[in-house]
Amino acid sequence: MLLVWLTATQIADLRRLENGLSRTGDAYTEADTLRSAEYYAKFGFITDAGLPHIVYGDRFPDMGSVRNLELPLTRGVYTRYPPLPNILCGLFEVTFGFDHLWAWRLVPVALTLAATAVLFFALQLPFGPMVAAGVTVLASAVPMTLSHMHDLHFQGYAHALLLAELGLLTHIVFGRRAASSWQIAQVALIAFVQGWLSFEYVFIVTGAAIPLALVAQQYGRPASVRLVLPLVVAAGAGFIAAGALHFLQVAIFHESAAAAIADMGGRAVFRIIGDGRTPYPKAVLVVGTRYLKALWIGPDRSYFGSLLPGFTAGLVLSAWLAGRNNVRLPAAVRSAGGWLSADVMGLIAAYGISGLWVIVMPEHANAHQHFVPRIFFLAYFTAVLACVLRASAWIDARVETRSLSSF
Repeated sequence: MLLVWLTATQIADLRRLENGLSRTGDAYTEADTLRSAEYYAKFGFITDAGLPHIVYGDRFPDMGSVRNLELPLTRGVYTRYPPLPNILCGLFEVTFGFDHLWAWRLVPVALTLAATAVLFFALQLPFGPMVAAGVTVLASAVPMTLSHMHDLHFQGYAHALLLAELGLLTHIVFGRRAASSWQIAQVALIAFVQGWLSFEYVFIVTGAAIPLALVAQQYGRPASVRLVLPLVVAAGAGFIAAGALHFLQVAIFHESAAAAIADMGGRAVFRIIGDGRTPYPKAVLVVGTRYLKALWIGPDRSYFGSLLPGFTAGLVLSAWLAGRNNVRLPAAVRSAGGWLSADVMGLIAAYGISGLWVIVMPEHANAHQHFVPRIFFLAYFTAVLACVLRASAWIDARVETRSLSSF
């Protein structure tokens, strides 16, 4: 039923959009991506080392980088982001033609639907169908999932891959003392594709196993370095490989590794400090405060609604009550040590990992508040998983108590 509902929401969106830009996704970058698709279709996918031409042609003249007169583009080529979303749209242009954007959008929609199914089945093995269904529904029903499913830049793809990775990692940390070679390879592949889609997800994709392993420790699973480190290393290696491929493309385009370093390095510095007029600590404080207000105080409909603060508060309150009343959840370990239990520590870790991008790249985070807050989905998923597991354990305990009292 969930997949049917998700499909229905997206079909309704596609009918409203017709052949225009997304109303709930990142229309600015989508316009750039669709212009680059036309260039790929006309001039090939290896021209200029496969990098996109985002201001080519006359599509969407009032949207995107064509309005940014200060954007320096050598020969019209955009080097600042990995090119996979643009390449995909070039393939769609060749396959479906520009007059059928609805068919293009079916690809990221189908990927998200498939990732949702992967998440459910991955969670069903360690937890059973009820917990798996609860977590999957809560992970899929938030506006940030629905609003970008059909997006033709990276957001829809990146979110789908994150759902699949979170399902895989949760399955691993709740079921094994060590990941298999095949599972480690899957994590690395997901991270590689993520890295060639964008770089904003680098910390949450690389570090996702840490908070999930802490939640698993709450229920007696070994959150050991031996379990977590290979998963983190594999994800990091996948991202590094994607970054190396993008750097190679830029170096081939500039015909010089030094020029590529100057190009990409200069951009990285700008993403950190901007024009340099605002001190770095102040920039971090300003953008961090804005994100806190957006995610907690005045939730934007394109993120989580009010669910993120609700599940966070629910988990902390549940842990505090369990510790205060010396209540041990069934099959849980160390759950009576106050509110700072293993799953709450996992949630704190998830918030920290999600917030790293804001700390490392404050200028970029400030300029992209329309989509960068989506990296806090790791914190949301961790809170949902921990709350659903606690609720399930509480229900099981109540059922068991009633069963014993009936004898």
